[in-house]
Amino acid sequence: MRKLTLLLLFAAMVLPAYAAKRVTVAQLEQMLTAIHGKSDTQIAKQIYGLELTERLNAAKLAQWEKELSGSETRQALIALADQSEFFDPPPAENPTAAAPDAESQRQLLQQAEQRVVETLSKLPNFFADRKINLFEDTPAHEGPAVVSSAYVSYQPLHEVGKFSSTVLYRDHKEVVDWGDTKIDATDEVVLSLLTTGEFGPILRMVLADSGQGALTWSHWEQGAVGQEAVYRYSVPKGKSHYEIQFCCIPAGSNHVYKEFSGYHGEITLDAINGTIHRLTLQGDLKPPNPMTKSNLMVEYGPVEIGGKTYICPVRSVALALAQPQARSNAGLTGSSGFIGLHGAAEESNSMPESSLQTLLIDVNFEKYHMFRSETRILVDNNPEPKEK
Repeated sequence: MRKLTLLLLFAAMVLPAYAAKRVTVAQLEQMLTAIHGKSDTQIAKQIYGLELTERLNAAKLAQWEKELSGSETRQALIALADQSEFFDPPPAENPTAAAPDAESQRQLLQQAEQRVVETLSKLPNFFADRKINLFEDTPAHEGPAVVSSAYVSYQPLHEVGKFSSTVLYRDHKEVVDWGDTKIDATDEVVLSLLTTGEFGPILRMVLADSGQGALTWSHWEQGAVGQEAVYRYSVPKGKSHYEIQFCCIPAGSNHVYKEFSGYHGEITLDAINGTIHRLTLQGDLKPPNPMTKSNLMVEYGPVEIGGKTYICPVRSVALALAQPQARSNAGLTGSSGFIGLHGAAEESNSMPESSLQTLLIDVNFEKYHMFRSETRILVDNNPEPKEK
């Protein structure tokens, strides 16, 4: 089985203890109503200082983005909503229907497995645009000695850049190629958190691993097109194929930290046909590991490729909490298992929980197109001489 790898690289900064204000979706809505009319920067600043305790749905996020049209506010709302992807929706949003019986639950899972196999086997060669927003917090740290004000104060999670690349899917494999990456940022940005595997490996891995762990019915949710069934799973480390890679850990010389991690998450299915709409993975990581959070969410939906409709990734969110790392000598690298950036590490080998840095990427997959080539053969109608 192909292993799924998440490679991380972080900036060399020291993060003090910071407590964001925790609010529900309803409380956030009240706050946005109260501050309506303030400047884009003022609203964004207040949003960045918050943390949701419930998942913010896409419809409400789109409504607020329309009502609060400033670019800074929009990015702050996206970051806030992305962090909430790993929570349950507000209880009032969930259907109150009774849970299906055990046999119906089993049949729905069986449908999901069959649809994954069918979908992946029928996917053509294609390419798609990958649009990424990168968010980081800016930990407080000591600046260069030559600067008159050497201390840099802490900033909550904020957008630090955008970049895009092309995803290739060829011969039933995701081809990782960041050579065409285009970066849009005011400052030099290191692509510090990258993922791969959304186009198949994640689904296969979770469905296989969860069969060796615990997979149980959880609850109903109301999706964009109807009722959805949510299952929760847990995979112990000894049965896991989820490998975390973190660059870099100083140990005489910098090296990549690798560890197979236990993980848990949710599988959200169409209640009628078993199509997987949403998948989450959360690594079971604890100190003294250099990473204490490694979360990934992938949304799937219908896309048109070559005149036919397929279920493919449409969006993903990755959230990490780890030791800050230096950003020197960074460069894009890739292999069959992962893609990321390598850079020099800090001299410190152990940091308290309050010194960890948060990174977040919001990814949208767009403009799916069939990947094909055309050949023209030109024939010379004039016969050649016999002697030739």
